[in-house]
Amino acid sequence: MRKAVLIIIAALLLFSTGGCTKTGAHELDQRAYVLSIGVDKGVSDKFRYTFQFPTLSGGKQAQNTSGETMKSITGSQLSTITIDCPTVHAGIELLFSSFSRRLTFNHALYLIISEELAREGVAAFLSDIIGGADVRRTMYVIVVKGKASEFINEFNPFAGSSVSKSQEMIMRNAELSGLYESMVFNEFLSRLKCTKCQVTATLAALSDFSDFKEDGTQTDDFISEGDYYPGRVPRVSGNRFDFLGTAIFNGATMVGELNGNETRSMLMLQGDFKQSEIVIPDPQTPALRVGATVFQQKRPEITIRFEDGRAKIHAAVFLEAALQNAQNTSALDMAQLRQIEGAYQSFIKEKLDQTVQKCQELNCDVFDFGFVAARQFWTIQEWEAYDWLTNFKNAEVTTEVSFIIRRTGTLISAEAEKKAENGG
Repeated sequence: MRKAVLIIIAALLLFSTGGCTKTGAHELDQRAYVLSIGVDKGVSDKFRYTFQFPTLSGGKQAQNTSGETMKSITGSQLSTITIDCPTVHAGIELLFSSFSRRLTFNHALYLIISEELAREGVAAFLSDIIGGADVRRTMYVIVVKGKASEFINEFNPFAGSSVSKSQEMIMRNAELSGLYESMVFNEFLSRLKCTKCQVTATLAALSDFSDFKEDGTQTDDFISEGDYYPGRVPRVSGNRFDFLGTAIFNGATMVGELNGNETRSMLMLQGDFKQSEIVIPDPQTPALRVGATVFQQKRPEITIRFEDGRAKIHAAVFLEAALQNAQNTSALDMAQLRQIEGAYQSFIKEKLDQTVQKCQELNCDVFDFGFVAARQFWTIQEWEAYDWLTNFKNAEVTTEVSFIIRRTGTLISAEAEKKAENGG
């Protein structure tokens, strides 16, 4: 009897899963899997959407393609469609008149917004995109200088064969440099509604390589690797795109931007800084340079108190470093090492103070100080009545940097170290 019941159940399962229904089953070659979504201000309609997706040319390739296989698509195998429409879903429906496949966002990695549109406000089109069941909350939000459609058309990495893997690796590289951040869509939406902090996004641009000078006189002024904005890096390359810096929002409207150094400072104060190669002038010979890989030793200590309704914030940042190079060829001793630590400490503190001042002028708490400030209030009603995001510009902010070089490699001689320890 039991065996008969099991056979009947197995038969029912077999018949119930044996065919495709009319409620969402599609062959792979009936869909176009979008990798990047671009949004510009429209001309013929409210918005201009650009969709980038693999061509999947050839019937055999389409039949054998899975999500993983599509990640090997190269730049030459990508297509884009740009359309003016009132909403993203209306645009998809309009595309049926000229495109046989249905667009899906299951594999979308980038949401790219033009700076022009971001400065006018992103709330209108975000509410439309959120409604899509196939929209990934893990895709990255990027604000680009110029047009989003042009940026997507030029995104063809020359190194490596996979565009989608290049997209993912570029955003992961943010943790290795600290010169830009990686903001995912879900966190972007959460911060839009938050009363304790404001929204940021990755800043990017296309470069015309005009800042790369073939000839001329070298400047004696110190230029940090973090002083640049996207599109202004002095380089020539097969890639035109730059990811560098941060777009700052007040509410749903972009109001400013941070360069590489300011982005690193923001991440340090947030506690999200991982590591970065930082170069400073040699404290003994300013014409020479010292480089170190800097790491976050522990999360920053943020203390906030209120006096007469004004917030007084003190932020202590703790960093350690591995000395990588010193252009000064003389052997380093412990005294010189302490001098380099002091120079790094002063340089980083200057950048922290510069970044805080810039964001206070924009009245944007991108450092997440509000999460600490909220603990000083007994009730939610008191917190909301204070209106932290309006009063952040009036706060008094001081910073402190603890910096220690843990590793020196072969840049400091054992004899010099022993001599310094013996006081000789």
